Amino acid sequence: TDAWRDAGFVGRERGFDYQPQLDAMRLLYPPMRSREPFRFSAEFITEANDAIALGNQNRYKLDLPPDWLFVNRLQYGLHSVLALLGATADWRGIFHQAVYGPTEGFLSQES
Repeated sequence: TDAWRDAGFVGRERGFDYQPQLDAMRLLYPPMRSREPFRFSAEFITEANDAIALGNQNRYKLDLPPDWLFVNRLQYGLHSVLALLGATADWRGIFHQAVYGPTEGFLSQES
């Protein structure tokens, strides 16, 4: 709970329910958590959007820190395009390689 507060996501502490917020956030990250290839779909986008926005019981108590606004829009935009394409991949492996893998020469490698 301290991490949520410290990051600036809790706008109104009174009545903020941390467990449903964590559950909603987990719905955003199956592509990066799945050990199997994940296929982006319109259903996934709808479910994730509903959990974070309309179906989120904390929606009037949650703040989106300015630093997260860009990340949030980028994520929703990218996920929406991937859903339109029906993109399927080992997103967990791609994510781990990008975050934890060696970066030397990463941008200069020829395809």
